[in-house]
Amino acid sequence: MFRTSRLNTIAVALVAIFTLASQTAEAQFKPFKVKGWGNGPEGLSLVPFDAAPYTMSGTATHLGKYSGFGIAYVTDGDSGPIPSGAAFNGAFSGGFVFVAANGHRLVCEHPGTFAVYPDGEGRFYAIFDAIFTPADLTIGETTYASTGKFMNVSGSFRMIATTESFDIDFDNFVTSAFDLSWVGEGSLGFPKN
Repeated sequence: MFRTSRLNTIAVALVAIFTLASQTAEAQFKPFKVKGWGNGPEGLSLVPFDAAPYTMSGTATHLGKYSGFGIAYVTDGDSGPIPSGAAFNGAFSGGFVFVAANGHRLVCEHPGTFAVYPDGEGRFYAIFDAIFTPADLTIGETTYASTGKFMNVSGSFRMIATTESFDIDFDNFVTSAFDLSWVGEGSLGFPKN
């Protein structure tokens, strides 16, 4: 009886291992690279959870030329130690909707950290470091989901965004509008058909 119970335990364990392996094999992971340029037309509010819109366009693997829009907001999360040379740093979150030329959408959330540096001319610039992960995004009363070949995609990619110089209104805790560029890479898992 002990032998049968032990064989059943081994059989159950093997079924679990093969099930997990087949689920992982169902996604085909492919490298993903992206670059783009855009702006934060309202600047960035330094008040926690006050959403600031931004737009970008550029090129990305599996998207080709894209345009998109998103929101970012400062959080009260852990931003780590202040980097050398930075005036201050913080944590942020938000999301972005990449729209390919064919209309397919890749929707991602993006928590991360940022640091603000003096530019040496009395203004500031920021560097944002975020991990983008496919997920639904709600802006106002509208929820966006990935569509087309990006439905049910998994994986993540790291994005580094750098702004041009901006002013900070310390009385109202907001920056002036700014332009920015970003680059990123990682991998996306596409479901096997």
